[in-house]
Amino acid sequence: MIYLRETVAGLISPWVVLSPTRFARQLQQFAATELYTHYDIAEVAERQPSPLREEMHRHANDELRHHGIFLDWARKVAPYVTAGAADDPSGSRSRLEREEVRALVAQPAAPHRRLPTLFEYMTYIFLSESRAVLQFKLYQWINRYDRRCREWIPRLLADETRHVGYSARVAREEFRRAPWTCTKGFFRVLGYILRQDLLDLLRLVQILGSGLVTGLLYYGVVTPYGLVKRAFGGVRRGRLRRAAPTGPVALDDAFWSRS
Repeated sequence: MIYLRETVAGLISPWVVLSPTRFARQLQQFAATELYTHYDIAEVAERQPSPLREEMHRHANDELRHHGIFLDWARKVAPYVTAGAADDPSGSRSRLEREEVRALVAQPAAPHRRLPTLFEYMTYIFLSESRAVLQFKLYQWINRYDRRCREWIPRLLADETRHVGYSARVAREEFRRAPWTCTKGFFRVLGYILRQDLLDLLRLVQILGSGLVTGLLYYGVVTPYGLVKRAFGGVRRGRLRRAAPTGPVALDDAFWSRS
């Protein structure tokens, strides 16, 4: 259940990759997620002792690098989708994006605030990174016809696999210290992730529902109305043509007297 979303996303990835517009937007979403994770992990890393602090900062820097990789990839796939970011030599748009993400990370719903213990947070990181590994591997295997999927995804998988390993190690160490407390924390992590997935599903349903309603209005109301109007308009124009005079129009005496 916890990996269902990534499995479905990976299986339908050809529908995304074959469309430059859809693929570029998907890559932009990946980039936004990586930037958010960068700031969130950095917040937790500052509270940890060495050497875990350095390990988490390395993870945060990897996420920032992935953010740049995805943006560059999106620009190469569909430059017209990312034209605003490309035409920003001063970097003001990039700074604004980072400030917006920082503000989101400061919200009470952020992972580092909702999952305060180290075990809960590292379990969340482990599950999130392992889900990303699954989705990227499916992207790589199913879309081998795409050169960038073959060449770029392995660069990301190496980092993601390392993130899975160190987060699982830290979570195990914390579990050995307090098994019962960590067991309860594990279910809190599952609830937090499932709540996020549910919100994503509701957003998707809202988007699909609005598209369905628009289609029904167009094909069920607007199109029949146009056909009916066109049919009755043709009948009316036919009547006007039949009522029009067919012979020469006689001019009265007043016309000739004025002439």
